Amino acid sequence: WAEDAIDRWSEYDVVGGKGNGVFDPDGNMKRGEAAQVFANLLKLDGKADLSAFSDVGLGQWYDDAIAKCVKAGILSGVGDGKMDPNGTITREMFFVMFARALGIQPVTKAEVAISDGAKASDWAAGYITALVNKGYVKGTSSANGSVTVEPKLDINRASVMSLMNQTISTYVNTTEAVEAGDGLVLVVVDNAKVSLKDSTGGAEVYVFGQNAVISNAPAGTTVVTSDDANNVKVNDKALSKDTTTVVEEAKPATGGGGGGGNVTPPAPTA
Repeated sequence: WAEDAIDRWSEYDVVGGKGNGVFDPDGNMKRGEAAQVFANLLKLDGKADLSAFSDVGLGQWYDDAIAKCVKAGILSGVGDGKMDPNGTITREMFFVMFARALGIQPVTKAEVAISDGAKASDWAAGYITALVNKGYVKGTSSANGSVTVEPKLDINRASVMSLMNQTISTYVNTTEAVEAGDGLVLVVVDNAKVSLKDSTGGAEVYVFGQNAVISNAPAGTTVVTSDDANNVKVNDKALSKDTTTVVEEAKPATGGGGGGGNVTPPAPTA
C-alpha cells in the first residue's frame, strides 16, 4: 500500500533504503533516520553544535542530519543530554517534527474531533491539532466525524512515506517551471518558478528557497516564506521572508473611464 509513496520519495532522494536493495517498510523509523528524511526533504545546510548531547557528534552517519535538524528547530533531545538517535520515533514525535519543519504553530482549538487527542503528550497536542485542522494528518481511522491518530505508537518507515505523500501535493526541487494545483506545495530550491493556474485557491505554498516566483495564484492561496526565503514574488508582488500571506481578490481598476466632452470639470477651489 505504500509502494507508490516509497518510489516517489526515493526518486527525489529524500529517503534511501538500508542497503542491498532493501527498504524495510515495516521497520520502525528511528530518530536518526527521521532527521535524515527532513534534512533531505528541505535541503537543509546550517548545522548546530551537538556538544550538548552525549550520544551524537561521534562520527556516526546520522550526526550531520541531526545537526541540521537541531539548527532548523525541527528536532530536540529527549532529556538528560541525550538525543537517542537509534531510538524509535512515535507518531506524535514525527507529527511534531513535520509541523516544525513547515513552520506550523501549535493551536488549541480543534476544528476536527480527535478521538484519542487526550493521549497525546502536552508538547505534541497543539501540533497534532494544527496538522489535523489542516487535513495534513487524517489519522489511522475515522468515525462520526472524528479521527484517531494513535500518538504513542511507533511509526514505521512505510507510514512516514505515506504521510508525506498524502500531505505534499507538489514537491518543487527543480528550477524548471512547475505547474501546481491545490494542496501543499513545497518549494525547496532557489530560483523556482511555480504556476498555480490549475489551483482553485486551495493551495498552501511553503517556500524555503530564495528568488522563487509564484504566478497565477488565485485568491485564497496561502504563501508561507521561511526565514531564509528572500526575494519571493507572488503574482509580481514581493513578499518578506518569514511571513504568511493570503492572496486577495484583485481589485478592479478605477478611473479613466473614457468619455465624452459633456463632462463638466469641477470648479477650482480656493
